[in-house]
This record gives sequence, C-alpha cells and structure tokens, in this order.
Amino acid sequence: MSRLQRWLRFNAVGALGVVLQLSLVTLFARAVHLPISLAAALAVELTLLANFTLHRRFTWPAAASSRPWWPELLRFHLGNGLVSLTGNTLLTPLLTHHGLPIVAANATAIAICSTANFALAAVWIFSGPAT
Repeated sequence: MSRLQRWLRFNAVGALGVVLQLSLVTLFARAVHLPISLAAALAVELTLLANFTLHRRFTWPAAASSRPWWPELLRFHLGNGLVSLTGNTLLTPLLTHHGLPIVAANATAIAICSTANFALAAVWIFSGPAT
C-alpha cells in the first residue's frame, strides 16, 4: 500500500473517530454533566480503542494478520493516546474558556493532534516487517 493510500485510510478512520469523539464528549459533558476535562478524556479513550481496531484492520492490515495486537495497542496508547489525551484534555477546556462551544473546541484539539498521530502510527506503532 502506498503512503498516500495509507494516509487516506488513516484520515477516513480519523473522520469516523472525530464523529465518535465529538458525540461522546457532548454526551458526557451535557447529558452526564461531567467536567469538561473528564468528558474529553473519556471520549478520547473510547475513541482511541475504536480507532486502534480500525487502523489495525483497515489502515495497517498486514499488522493485524501477522503480529499480536497487545504490543501495538500499548504503543498506540503511549503514542497516539498520549498526544490525543494530553492535547484534548488541555486544549478543549482552554478553548471553551476562551468562548468556543465544546464541540468546536474539541474539533480544534483533534485537528491539532492528527498530524503527530499519523507520524507516530506510521513510524513507531504499526511499523515493522509486516507493514
């Protein structure tokens, strides 16, 4: 698979993740009345698990067929998870404090984190002889 194809697949999975994360952060903050930082953190974690599964099956399918999943899940959490969790839990409250609605604030945080996440996934998380 070419780098462009992989990047397009990464972004397709990411687009689904954006919808999931924005839905969850809205649900947790507005319906469950969790603090914004906690709502963002829970939404990110659940989205990370969904994205990991989809990336392993769709973006880096060779990894799914030839290696155990748990080392990649650990790297995914240490790489993409740390970037997303830190970025979202810091940026979302900051941006809402400065007047952005929660969905716009969280979408902005997601956009800021996405490039770093692709680079980490391609170079460290799913890299190796099977990709």
